[in-house]
Amino acid sequence: MSFSAAVSWMDFNRYKPDIEAEVKQITGRDLKISGSIDVSILPLRLNIGQAALRNPPGFKEENLLSVKQARIEFSLVDWLLSRNIHVLSLELVAPKLNLIRSEEGNNWQDLPWLSRLLQGGVGRSLAVFYPARESASLQYAVARSSGSVQEPIDHLQGLSFDSLMVRNGRFRVFDERHGFEAKIDKIDLLSFDARIGQPFDITMSFNYSNSLSPRSLDFRINSRLQINNRFYEWQFEDWDGMFKIHLPEDYRVPDVRLTTSGKYLFLDTLNQSLAGKEVSVKALESDLNMDFAGQWGALTDLRGTLNAKNLKFSQWSEQLGVPLEMRKEIDKDKVINGDFAWQWDGNKLEVSRLPKSEPSDVLENKVPDPVS
Repeated sequence: MSFSAAVSWMDFNRYKPDIEAEVKQITGRDLKISGSIDVSILPLRLNIGQAALRNPPGFKEENLLSVKQARIEFSLVDWLLSRNIHVLSLELVAPKLNLIRSEEGNNWQDLPWLSRLLQGGVGRSLAVFYPARESASLQYAVARSSGSVQEPIDHLQGLSFDSLMVRNGRFRVFDERHGFEAKIDKIDLLSFDARIGQPFDITMSFNYSNSLSPRSLDFRINSRLQINNRFYEWQFEDWDGMFKIHLPEDYRVPDVRLTTSGKYLFLDTLNQSLAGKEVSVKALESDLNMDFAGQWGALTDLRGTLNAKNLKFSQWSEQLGVPLEMRKEIDKDKVINGDFAWQWDGNKLEVSRLPKSEPSDVLENKVPDPVS
């Protein structure tokens, strides 16, 4: 009997207690594999059913990481010849990741591999310097590390996927220090020829909400995406799509659908920073073009510039459920065109008109280099 045939006859489920015990010994965490484990050699394929890595006692969520099903197919030839991890296909069904910060610490600090994956301040990072409130311009700087810290998990840089699919995923961040929770769920993603550390094309949809805002947002987007090898820096380029803003029923406001496109959007999910360039939004018979940067989450502080065409601030304020604070020279009830500066603190939007002598593209050539 050949080796591949022998493997196909093996019942790997009998080894689940051994795998769980080994993970417990290495990580100190409980791993529970509720589903079945199936392995084949030709092709080299691994199918894992329901599995969860538990949190330590004291955290509000039982699991740190869980998945309903994972199907992985590897290139056996690439591994034998060059030891490269070449994933022919990866499908994750209902993967869930819960990151929790508390006054005592977080739910990943005892896991060296995850701490290294999530550590900040290494490689390229985004620093935003805010001007005085009256100034419309934002200045960006790219801070490089001194090189004294070794880049973590370098071997992931060459990880590639011929086919990558995520269905009904969820990512949550709990900040118990500020009583804040952010959630990205209903994540569906499809990509081909994806490689960590290099741009690749994706089709993606997800829902975003947080505990400090009554709004939830549904996104659908086609984009060029680059993810750093620590997986918390996401850079979208040359995207187009739409998103829907939903308010609770007591607002008595219908959902608003907006189409969007843009040149650049940088998202740091761990440090909760955000930057966008040439972001276009069209809805309510208006055409808006924005540049912005800042923090999102419990300490939201986003600032930017806006070029508006056929905009009525009062209508947008009502439809989006956003309180407005306007400068005296702006009539929010009139249809307005022109260039503006704005700031959003998560609850209130402040807007002021730019001087005519100041260009609307104040962020031109000041956006950080691509994520490395």
